[in-house]
Amino acid sequence: MPGDRRYVCGMDGSRRVALPAAIRRELVKEKKAYVILSRGGAGSVILYLPGQFDAALERLKKSIQGPDTTFRRRACLRAFVAASLRVFPDSRGRVTVHSSLLPDAPRVRRVALRWPGSSGG
Repeated sequence: MPGDRRYVCGMDGSRRVALPAAIRRELVKEKKAYVILSRGGAGSVILYLPGQFDAALERLKKSIQGPDTTFRRRACLRAFVAASLRVFPDSRGRVTVHSSLLPDAPRVRRVALRWPGSSGG
């Protein structure tokens, strides 16, 4: 997505990634206790605040058009939601990246977090 912020973060042996300070500040500002991680392309993980995730879901709903729109919309929405996980940062501001988001996780030591930025959409 244009305008995404990209952070390349180290991942420890337990697949934990320390959230960048900008994201932690945004969580405090928005008074949210969790983030949503989704699989991105090219070995990246997309990080959403709850409002951003809802906005992305709405954009996806609007973008799907065609003769079999209802079936395709449901299939796309199901796939998007199924590939997304709600995670709670620990006391040190780290989140665990589930193996379903990074199939090659045992070999990966760095992960790219893509963040859509402000929750305004």
